[in-house]
Amino acid sequence: MEDQSSSNTPDLVKRANNLAEQMEYEGECSRDAGQLLQVLIGQVQSGVIGELCAGCGVGTSWIASALKPTTSFVTIEQDESNAAAVKRLVEPYLNIRVVQGSWKSLLMDWKFNLLYASSYSDREAAQTYLFNALVPGGLIVLDGLPPAGLMSIGGPKAKSQLRDYWLNERRAYSLEVQVSPRESVLLATRRG
Repeated sequence: MEDQSSSNTPDLVKRANNLAEQMEYEGECSRDAGQLLQVLIGQVQSGVIGELCAGCGVGTSWIASALKPTTSFVTIEQDESNAAAVKRLVEPYLNIRVVQGSWKSLLMDWKFNLLYASSYSDREAAQTYLFNALVPGGLIVLDGLPPAGLMSIGGPKAKSQLRDYWLNERRAYSLEVQVSPRESVLLATRRG
């Protein structure tokens, strides 16, 4: 019998996971966060979707698997070899652009309907950049957080500050969603 989780994983995501393994790259988008991304991306009918730190393209691939042809997708990766590998991975997609460079400088060039970033972007200044890059009504998705209950058990202080920032940001509607026993995702929509 075929593993159900494997049969529901898009081929592009499988290729990206293999690439991450070959490049010994850690910190990629988890399967649980990826499935949530697919659901959210499926709701974006037009505009621009963004991703910070493409890594080896696992999150990129989850997004691409649900991307509408009427939506543009820009993913930013600072590492030159990673950016080149992700470009090759998504080459057939005409509405995906892989940009190599610093996310802070490039983030100012777009306004996003949905912006996907890892919780590793945990400095408060980074959160201001992220918030300002959203259109009114735009959604930010931050993955890689330990669930709130696990934060107190030696969790990094920066992750707690990140959670506090988004859950208390008055200009956004925010929610934490636990996608697995070990991971939560923060969702925040910029108020109009």
